[in-house]
Amino acid sequence: VGANARDGAQLAWTSLPPGVTAKPMALRADGLTPLLLTAAADAPLGSALARPALRAEKAPKERPIQHEHGYPTIRVRNNVAYDTRAARALPVAVTAPAPYIVHAIAPQVPLVRNGTMKLPVQIKRSEAFDGTVTIRALWLPAGVSGSTLTLGKGKSEGEITLNANSNAAITRAPIVLTSSFSAGQIQRTVSSDVFDLEVQQPWI
Repeated sequence: VGANARDGAQLAWTSLPPGVTAKPMALRADGLTPLLLTAAADAPLGSALARPALRAEKAPKERPIQHEHGYPTIRVRNNVAYDTRAARALPVAVTAPAPYIVHAIAPQVPLVRNGTMKLPVQIKRSEAFDGTVTIRALWLPAGVSGSTLTLGKGKSEGEITLNANSNAAITRAPIVLTSSFSAGQIQRTVSSDVFDLEVQQPWI
């Protein structure tokens, strides 16, 4: 038995590491549902294999669901995967905290077709961090695009421009901002909290 947005179904995750929570998210009509994992400030470093759970408002309330992703066991020549296996759980790890927090000021009005919206963005840096942070919007509805915001040394505020074309999906959808920065040779990514973006027909 499957599920879709009409069933009022929500996607949750179980078997997470201690101190980690996954925000239950309603299934979107376009089939793309964000996954937001949050680690508490006192969450111990560690890892676990998480599994999805699907619960619907309509009976049957518990719906079967399975996560699966492929990973290469053997690579040859120019990093080409020669043999691949499937993992049926999602590896989740708690690491050292990022040196900043990213926050989006959720829009108070809808974005209309053929319209543009400025989305204010803020980051709260730790005292020791002055690196460059790149921010973009993720899981935008069909027909909506967003600019990329780069906050360099000394900058903590900016705006992302959202554009809806003439055929943008009429919807209210949960989206997030993802931000990335370099920590030595490692690229790290941090998400904002989830907020809703509503797309409507032009008012005039």
